[in-house]
Amino acid sequence: KKQRNLIVLCKAKTKVSKKSKSLPHNTPEDDDTLWNNLSPGLKEIIEIPDLIIDATEAKPYDPISEVPMEDQKVESMRRIRILIRDKHLEDAVKLLRASREIWPEDSYFGKPGLNHDEELDILKQIFSADLGTPIGYNENREESNDRHDNENNEIDDEEEEDDDDNSCQIRMREENFEFLDFVKKFAKPKVLQSCCQLLKQFENNSTYTNHAVVRLLHRITYDCKYSALMFQASVFRVFQKIFLSKNPSHKELKNFAVFIMRKFTEVAQKNKKVFMELLFWKELKVAYEIEEGYNAVQNNKTTNWTEEQEDELHRLHEEYMRELPEEDEVTWISKNLIKQDRSRISIIKKLKQLDIIIYKKQKKTNREFTEAEIVQITQLVMEFRESSDPIRFIMNKLDVKRPKKHIIDKILELGLVGDRKELKKKKSKNTNSCN
Repeated sequence: KKQRNLIVLCKAKTKVSKKSKSLPHNTPEDDDTLWNNLSPGLKEIIEIPDLIIDATEAKPYDPISEVPMEDQKVESMRRIRILIRDKHLEDAVKLLRASREIWPEDSYFGKPGLNHDEELDILKQIFSADLGTPIGYNENREESNDRHDNENNEIDDEEEEDDDDNSCQIRMREENFEFLDFVKKFAKPKVLQSCCQLLKQFENNSTYTNHAVVRLLHRITYDCKYSALMFQASVFRVFQKIFLSKNPSHKELKNFAVFIMRKFTEVAQKNKKVFMELLFWKELKVAYEIEEGYNAVQNNKTTNWTEEQEDELHRLHEEYMRELPEEDEVTWISKNLIKQDRSRISIIKKLKQLDIIIYKKQKKTNREFTEAEIVQITQLVMEFRESSDPIRFIMNKLDVKRPKKHIIDKILELGLVGDRKELKKKKSKNTNSCN
């Protein structure tokens, strides 16, 4: 029976320009003047003892977003910076503290237990950092009210349109949602271990929790035909307890256990080694070999591709383009095929037949400093510029390790010090006095 599919809207990713868009018409002198005007108000808000912080309302972090954690940190700092510029000082302080609750281990938002002056210093560093503009922010929202007339606004709008052409454009396109392909993403040992760990507590779980766990495992083992993934000794021990249970709400669990045990019995009749396989959690390839024979992958090599295998190639190509792992596309696809019976040349030929353009990675060049790295370098320079060996302390504290020369060049480029001599190891005065 052919499964019905859904048509869903998906975001189409395009290449993003790495150059961040900075706020216009703001010189360092303007920033200093603006900060001197706003800092007293910020300090008053910081010193409020009962300032209520609601992380849910501030939303520094979205757990279901596809944006990486590091990029969400940078986006949060951008929002703090814009809130200060727009004179929403209380909101800026709340967002800073909410971000610190989410990421207490990082130095970007300060560490727990800061005093008022240290917290104000963190806000100044974020305010002064060149972080670009948050997504969807109208850069001239405040300035147009104070300094620009209608003619300048029209010019700014034209510049923004030109900038948008060079930056990332998010497009929505329709895609066929293959539910079974979605379920197959959960057919991994780590996911199954988590589910079975929850299943061990079936007596204490709610009926809904047990139902949810069994439905997911049923989708994987029955719908996707990966029943051998559940051939595991610890799981069978749980099944024993389920069979002994007299609770009527555990009927669904019993039915699932019976299904797996029957499958195991069928496989055990033709594969005596399956009893040893009970000791290990299995990948898809091993699960397939348990049921079909350990030489099945080699014996079943064929030049013909079924419709399901072609769909799998499409799915793996799309998944690769979303995640962009370190390996090249063909190697990654060959490792993630359910039946790993295809040579590299065979996969390349089929991709060309399906008009799938193979993604070729560009040669690695010196990576540009990210916004998060720039913020951390700025904070570390402020902290260690007066120490005995500034550059050594800065390099030791950096999350992303880079060559010493590149770090010094970046510090000079940012204007954090006037001369590279300020970063060198300082001679001890005690040594000179002894001589």
